[in-house]
Amino acid sequence: MKRGPNKVPRGGALLAKATLRLGCSVAFVCSVVLAGCEPSASIHDDSGVTAADPQEDTTQQDTTTQDDTSEDTTADTAEPIDWDERLAPLLEAAGAEPIERRDDLDPNKIELGRMLFFDPILSGNRDTACVTCHRLDEGTTVHRSFVVGTKAVIRDGKRMPGPDHAFLPRNPPTLFNLGEPYTTSLLWDGRVTKNSEGHFVIYDKGWEESQSNYLRLLSPVLDDLLAAQTMMPVLPRDEMRGDYGELDVNGELNELAQVPDHDLDSVWMKLTERLLAVEGYRELFEKVYPDVPLDEIEFAHATNAFSAFFVDAFTHGDSPFDGYLRGDEDALTEQQKQGAYLFFGEAGCAKCHTGPALTDEKLYNIGVRPIGSGPDEHYEIDLGAVLRSHAGEDKKFAFRTPSLRNVELSGPWMHNGAYTTLEAAVRHHLDPKSALWDYDVSQLDTEFQRYVHTREEAIRSVEATLEPMAVLELSDAEVDALVAFLESLTSPSARDLGHLEPESVPSGLAIPDP
Repeated sequence: MKRGPNKVPRGGALLAKATLRLGCSVAFVCSVVLAGCEPSASIHDDSGVTAADPQEDTTQQDTTTQDDTSEDTTADTAEPIDWDERLAPLLEAAGAEPIERRDDLDPNKIELGRMLFFDPILSGNRDTACVTCHRLDEGTTVHRSFVVGTKAVIRDGKRMPGPDHAFLPRNPPTLFNLGEPYTTSLLWDGRVTKNSEGHFVIYDKGWEESQSNYLRLLSPVLDDLLAAQTMMPVLPRDEMRGDYGELDVNGELNELAQVPDHDLDSVWMKLTERLLAVEGYRELFEKVYPDVPLDEIEFAHATNAFSAFFVDAFTHGDSPFDGYLRGDEDALTEQQKQGAYLFFGEAGCAKCHTGPALTDEKLYNIGVRPIGSGPDEHYEIDLGAVLRSHAGEDKKFAFRTPSLRNVELSGPWMHNGAYTTLEAAVRHHLDPKSALWDYDVSQLDTEFQRYVHTREEAIRSVEATLEPMAVLELSDAEVDALVAFLESLTSPSARDLGHLEPESVPSGLAIPDP
């Protein structure tokens, strides 16, 4: 039913009821999806680990279970449970608020970003666009643990790496709700952020060097953090740029691939030249930036348009949970309310999944089994945030808490697509240490199974910096309730995004069919 005028909205003032305890300290960190485009490196067979061997029992793993006196949220009771009354203080404590759309974006800028999103002109070989790895029919990601960028070949109906190319090293994150104020850092390792001086920062070194050695994007043109991040996907060779000597779809030499890896400015300059050589893009840039001469347009002007399109197209606040937060008590089922009570209470998920987007954006090692080599070709295992950010050595195998908005649509889950069902991702958090050791490789597609690290040395390396997390005993019914709540975070408008695809793009190139 709709709440009357005397009812307090969810997330508003606390109702004058008994305070509920927040329970266990499990950090519920499901992988989503989240804006991705990580620099690429080949996925290697598990022939060794370069990380130092951890000492035995270097962390104190909390193996306690729930208090036997804790309440079974699914047990039969003499009277119906008033979930609304119980949820109110928990939602306020977690800062839960509905997602709100922006109405101040320039329609011309949105349209420029839309064209760029679908146009393969931004890939060196003119065969890959943003939509290749962020499919509209797959939750703005791809329902594969790892994906392929440029020069893909189709084998048994799947995109597979072509000669001299590899799978991208991490699962592509989703594009939902990435704009301010919902996001203050980006990518799985959180390496895109804003420093204390207000500069947009992209860390590109290991933790030993990154304190003083990082890439600062100083262009005054950049609108926001999302615009800064979208300058990066065009740079990795396996993702969009291509390799030395490759020919594009027109049989012409890929000029972007000839640029040395360290010369980022030249790649962006050549891409800008490509865009301005197309009349349709010249017209769009003139509409968006009427006061900027075309010869002063730079790639950052294009990425501002990307940001505007992402925010406009992929900000969704019409989920059942949003409706509930706005005051509709009937927006959630009883099972979903039970799941929300667990999520924000005893299960401890809101320790990390807080705020409107349900993420604290911090870095945690929750014991996901490593798969592949990660983005640094010098390592045979993905070391997480310590690899390319200012995070210290204690953040080995740590990854950024993803938003859980539309999480149902974004599988497979975790930074490496380790779990192929949402229930499996939830169950991982009940006992992360056991899940790390007992990981079921068979759930992966056959082509990915051989990349799973199985050596004891690798697993102990992950365990050495594992977050202290309590073992949580939930019944099957309680797990089902948690999954049902996560499904309530799905916006109906996010399920069908096909209307965003244009009939054609200014370059005249074919829109990639992912």
